[in-house]
Amino acid sequence: MTEIQYIKAVELINSVHNQDPNSETIDGVDIKAELLYSQRMLAILQKVQPNASLELQLAAQCQHISRWSIPRATFSMDKKGYYQWRAAIMEHQLNVTTNTLKQANIADEAIAVVVDALKNKADKTNINASIIEDTACLTFIKWYLVPFAGQFDPEKAKVILQKTVGKMSERGLKLIPELQLSVEVHKVLSLLNN
Repeated sequence: MTEIQYIKAVELINSVHNQDPNSETIDGVDIKAELLYSQRMLAILQKVQPNASLELQLAAQCQHISRWSIPRATFSMDKKGYYQWRAAIMEHQLNVTTNTLKQANIADEAIAVVVDALKNKADKTNINASIIEDTACLTFIKWYLVPFAGQFDPEKAKVILQKTVGKMSERGLKLIPELQLSVEVHKVLSLLNN
């Protein structure tokens, strides 16, 4: 993959992110929620894998691409509905990723690396997938843990946190102390010790 192809792919990915109906305000500036998430994933990837390939950088930026298109409430709000939603959103995101990267004239082999890293995150033996999983978990812990855990009682929040930590490799776990976490995040993380 050339640098020009990569830059074109990022432009196209960001154009999809900019269709997100949800925004966050950061330092007084509104930014599309999934564009912000993509930027945060890329920043954390630099900690997890400082010399990450262009394919891994694209995978990090595509982690939540077009996620808003299939709201969680589309499926029943039970465990079965959650897993059905996860499968549907994964298939949708992989299709959007593939089509977006094809528009940037990325080679099929490179697209396959990106898609493989995204769809096999639970496979700790797959190094690229493990890097993306660590990146996603660290991004969640740093920026999304507190608001997410706030929706649940402390015991449920603890279970969610245990599952998140359980997905991570030793490499990822060792990076948690380097994240410059807020006091609020440390309070939620302290649930693991109770």
